[in-house]
Amino acid sequence: MESSNTLTETTLQEARYMVQDQIKDGITCPCCEQYVRMYKCPIHKGMTKALILMYQHDPYGFIHVEDHFTSIGVKVDRVHSKLQHWDMIEAKPNTNSKSKYSGYWRITSKGRAFVESKLSIPRYVWLHNKKAYGFEGPNVTITDCDQGFDYETMMAIGYR
Repeated sequence: MESSNTLTETTLQEARYMVQDQIKDGITCPCCEQYVRMYKCPIHKGMTKALILMYQHDPYGFIHVEDHFTSIGVKVDRVHSKLQHWDMIEAKPNTNSKSKYSGYWRITSKGRAFVESKLSIPRYVWLHNKKAYGFEGPNVTITDCDQGFDYETMMAIGYR
């Protein structure tokens, strides 16, 4: 006779497989009844504009993105944070116990190479709970993402 622990573990394992199998389409979890879905997020012009502005301000150091964008008159919509899933930016560790994030970010070497048109990346990242679970193509360069702004002009003039 199976112990109740083994039966529970098997049932939970089956639920995990069921959720994993259907997470891209969306599924109601059989354990907690919460809707679970993975989202296919594209890199887009708002993200690439933010990356260029960070690069122009300081391509190697941390900057407080909201403060910098506000100071140059650019609307802050926080899309830049998704760039971390492609390893193009990284957050400065937060040392303030009263806030969740530091607000400081810097461009990685991969991000600099993307801005300089030396790198292509998959257009989509699969996200669930702010964590990346894979990428999907086609690969794109920064100029493939510039609908709505002119990459050459922005790089030449900038917002310095």
